Amino acid sequence: MISDKNMTNRKYQQYLKSKTWREIRAKVIKNAGGKCEICGSRKRLVVHHMTYRDGLGNEKIENLKCLCEDCHNVKYHNGSPRGLPRKERQKRKKERKRMRKERERRWNWVRRQESVFHGQVHTYSQEEIEQYLEEKRKADAT
Repeated sequence: MISDKNMTNRKYQQYLKSKTWREIRAKVIKNAGGKCEICGSRKRLVVHHMTYRDGLGNEKIENLKCLCEDCHNVKYHNGSPRGLPRKERQKRKKERKRMRKERERRWNWVRRQESVFHGQVHTYSQEEIEQYLEEKRKADAT
């Protein structure tokens, strides 16, 4: 994250909370018109250090960029998963949850079948059958 090896992450995090940084950050955002310099978004703006050469507190406005979180993460963090747009992250999370439920449903079915084969026959109530069919319909619809 920081190229200067003498500067620790802790010092950097403390600096980001300082009054000096807040003033510099406000100037950069104002100069950018309150928009991301890449996509023009006005949401979740961050100020990116192009270089740390000048030292913290002595940054030149020209060495700072105003970006939205999504553009910052995609451009400067190699498009890592944390750099995906919020909607895409939510979509993937929802898909993982759906897949987990599907796996669980299948395993429950396998366990029931095993109990039948091992002489532990289970008779299903009308409610269980209807619940299973409803879950199957929902799963097929998505």
